[in-house]
Amino acid sequence: MTIAQSFETSRRHGLAFPEASEDFPWGHTALKVRGKTFVWLNAGEAALSMTVKLPVSRDSPRASTGPSPPATALAAPAGSPPGSGRMTSSSSTF
Repeated sequence: MTIAQSFETSRRHGLAFPEASEDFPWGHTALKVRGKTFVWLNAGEAALSMTVKLPVSRDSPRASTGPSPPATALAAPAGSPPGSGRMTSSSSTF
């Protein structure tokens, strides 16, 4: 699966939720339910980037253990709100 196909599959899956909508702040795709963003998507040349809200772990300390095969990592970007995380992959499969 290509990065573009992974992006479109992720986008369609997110939009399948009841009351889901799509917005484009800061040049990225944001998927929302009732106006609240739950995932940001960005398809770059080398990877699909997903920034997601993680309500279960929102109060846990943030730590990145580094990438795991196939070069996938989950970490909260600096300055992000509690409960946020970003998943990136240099592979085109998830």
